[in-house]
Amino acid sequence: MNLNGYTKTFGHILTSSIWQEDDKTLRVFLTIMVGKDRSHFFRATIPGLAMLAKVTVEECEMALKKLEGPDKYSRTKDNEGRRIKEVEGGWIMLNGEKYRRMLTSDERRAYYREKKQEERLKRGDQGWRQRFEKDAAAAVSQQIPDDYPPDVENAVKDFFAHRYQKATQARIKADAVPWNDMQAAAFLVCTTNALEVMPPEKVSARIHDQISRGFRGAAFDRFYV
Repeated sequence: MNLNGYTKTFGHILTSSIWQEDDKTLRVFLTIMVGKDRSHFFRATIPGLAMLAKVTVEECEMALKKLEGPDKYSRTKDNEGRRIKEVEGGWIMLNGEKYRRMLTSDERRAYYREKKQEERLKRGDQGWRQRFEKDAAAAVSQQIPDDYPPDVENAVKDFFAHRYQKATQARIKADAVPWNDMQAAAFLVCTTNALEVMPPEKVSARIHDQISRGFRGAAFDRFYV
């Protein structure tokens, strides 16, 4: 069996409801997660999957039934907490794309460095104020997820306004704080992640606390710590 595995794992899997399952179910889940391809498809038969997961065919069938069923304790409410879906030739990991988007801090920083270098080459001799205003306007246009609770949505809007002001109203470049669409998108990703482990009122309180502190950075992976 030729596997072209592609996956990212995150520490919070240890506090996920999947970690409370029996060891056979967990082995089958981890085998699919590690062995899936970039489209989140794991190609195998049930006997083949059982062999890879080091379980019996009967144990594999029981594990698949659990993974394909709803989980009311799952933090991810999409698909009623179901983790996989059987398709022709194998299984699709339903939350694979979501986890792929959770880039690590190092990956985000490397991505920002490359994008900033590209932007500098494109901008040429454009003045810093015009650049900052253009970037800040693009950041404000970022779509806030529709499923955010109202208090979190309002807090996010307040933060966007705070950063827009910092980026556009400084008299000298040294006092201006860049704010662009990539940073806004990263902030939204971190906020979405925070909502999975924190109550909405705590998330909104944290955002307003950071505004009151005059948050100027782009390390949003530590924003809610």
